[in-house]
Amino acid sequence: EIDAIALGALWPLFEGTQSFENLVQRWLQLYPRDLITLEPVPVDIARTMLRELLLFLEQYLYVLLTVE
Repeated sequence: EIDAIALGALWPLFEGTQSFENLVQRWLQLYPRDLITLEPVPVDIARTMLRELLLFLEQYLYVLLTVE
């Protein structure tokens, strides 16, 4: 199951190719704080969450990941 924040972070992919860092910044805009602790989400945690989501979606060919 993918939540609304994750979908919002990936929305720019519907417009075209996006860099991973652009998606991380979008994630942090939509999800700036941990919902339990209300502490700011560290960039490395956002990267990990986004990476896991993209790898999950790649399994089912919903996204195509490339290395540049």
